[in-house]
Amino acid sequence: MDILGLVLVIVAAILVAYGVITFYVAAFKQHVAWAIACFLIPPIKLFFLIFHWDKGGQPFLFQCAGYIIFVAGLFSIAPFDI
Repeated sequence: MDILGLVLVIVAAILVAYGVITFYVAAFKQHVAWAIACFLIPPIKLFFLIFHWDKGGQPFLFQCAGYIIFVAGLFSIAPFDI
């Protein structure tokens, strides 16, 4: 199970990185000010996501999927007893 968990964590990191990069690309395509604001002030990302869901929604969902897969990978790696 350790190999599967490691593969899941790596896939999750790739998904999250892809989501972050495409989110900033979408912000730059909308306007340079949006991209700079998203980069410097993290809560602005939420406002960009709300106002421009059609452009930022897919990268956001990639990030969410990556985080879910990351947690699944960590649970398959970490030994725990109940």
